Amino acid sequence: MRLPAIMHGIAALLSAFPAAAQKGQSPVDTVVMLEGACDFRVDDKKIECDSKLLYTKFTNHRVAITALPSLLGGVDFSGGKDIQPAPGNYLLTVDKLILSGGTVVPADGFCHVDMRADGQLVYKVECKALAHDGRSFELDFAPEPKPPKIMHF
Repeated sequence: MRLPAIMHGIAALLSAFPAAAQKGQSPVDTVVMLEGACDFRVDDKKIECDSKLLYTKFTNHRVAITALPSLLGGVDFSGGKDIQPAPGNYLLTVDKLILSGGTVVPADGFCHVDMRADGQLVYKVECKALAHDGRSFELDFAPEPKPPKIMHF
């Protein structure tokens, strides 16, 4: 387990909401942590990543799905629009990527989560985004077949 990578990813998430943090409010509503196999690529080049994935819902209704690639620390696929057309099918429209350190990169893309209807097992997470600077980011995550860890704030 690489706890520093997880903490780095959470710090990157929180850095995107400095105003709420300064007021002592938690900008985070819910964090879901999955463990499993991660395949992360930038411009079709595979980058090793931690076996953890974070889904974070913020109080401003934005969502981030965070991969923890070793060279980049953390990459959020972030969006403000999501839908769940069926109980086991979740889609997030990605409008920006947030890199470790809080660098925001405008992007267009999506994340798709395939899960059991009650949400207690996630089968697959897939994210693809094209940054406005021309880089492509892709994530395929295969969670272990066990319930996710869910934290409410």
